Amino acid sequence: FDGNSRWDLMFGLYDYQDLGFSGPVEFNADVLDRATVERWLGLFRRILDRVTADPGVRLSELPALEGA
Repeated sequence: FDGNSRWDLMFGLYDYQDLGFSGPVEFNADVLDRATVERWLGLFRRILDRVTADPGVRLSELPALEGA
């Protein structure tokens, strides 16, 4: 995590074959705090997990924002 970004939020996502996905995260600490960014990334991961488990799922059926 890096709190010194010229963008409000930027992240890269790379597929490392057997290791899964990983990548850098940068955010503007004047706009966002680390806890918010971590929460958003957790929600994004829940969406990705659900979509990869069931590629036919409708976006409206994704529960990822419950309790956000």
